[in-house]
Amino acid sequence: MKKIEVTYEAMYPLQTGNYEQGEAAFILPVDELAAEYLVGKADRGAVNLVETALEVIEILRGRVYVRGSIKDIREAK
Repeated sequence: MKKIEVTYEAMYPLQTGNYEQGEAAFILPVDELAAEYLVGKADRGAVNLVETALEVIEILRGRVYVRGSIKDIREAK
């Protein structure tokens, strides 16, 4: 297993009931082959799988993932 760090945009709830958009990051454990592929030149299908995971992760964090907002995917240290 390897870990990749994904940087993206998420919507944070405010006390007013509105949301504010800001940068977020998550370290995702993935298979070694998947990590090498995602850190290299990942196609849209592979990125879509990561986006689906981020949607669920952000729901569990009480936030909303902004689809299509991945800024960076790199191997985590």
